[in-house]
Amino acid sequence: MLYRRIKLFCIFLLFATHFQIGWSKILLGWLEYIEFPELGIVAKAKMDTGTFLSSLHSIDKEYFQKNGEKWVRFILEIENQRAKKKHKKTHLIVERPIERFTSVISSNGISNRRPVVLMTICLGNQLYQEQFTLNDRSHMIYPILIGRKSIEHMGLIDVSHIYTMQQPQCNSKNNIN
Repeated sequence: MLYRRIKLFCIFLLFATHFQIGWSKILLGWLEYIEFPELGIVAKAKMDTGTFLSSLHSIDKEYFQKNGEKWVRFILEIENQRAKKKHKKTHLIVERPIERFTSVISSNGISNRRPVVLMTICLGNQLYQEQFTLNDRSHMIYPILIGRKSIEHMGLIDVSHIYTMQQPQCNSKNNIN
C-alpha cells in the first residue's frame, strides 16, 4: 500500500512539473477584449484557430505613397467597448504602411488579395505587434479575428470560456511581445 502511494505521488510530481513548465502560456477564451492603444479603442475579438492571419474590419481602403513606401488609408468601423453608449460604432480614419499583400480564401471559398498591416494591440496587460489583413467584415458577427499566427505566442484557447483576461490595461511602459 505504501509503495502504491509513493508511486502515485511520483507520477503526480512528474505531471505537475510537466504542466508547470509546459503550460507557461496564459489561457484565453474564444472571445477576448483587445485594445488598440494608439487609437484609444477597446473591442471584442474572436480567437479564431481556423484562420492563419488576424483580420480587421475596414472599409473605404485607399492606397497611396508616402516617403517612397506603399501605404493604406482605411476607415476602422468598430464598436468601442469603452464608449459611454454601447452598440454605437466608432469610425476612425487610420493610415498604416503596407507590409505586404496576401491571398486569402474566405469561408465561402472565394480568394481575394488583401493588404497586411501592423497594428499594436493590448491583451490583458501585454502589448503585441500583430499583422492584420484588412477586409470588409460588415456582414460578419465579429469585426476582429485573431488568427493562429498571433495566438501561438499569446496563449492557449479554452473554447468553453469567454473573456478570461482582464480588461486591457497597457501603458507606454509595457514592452511589445
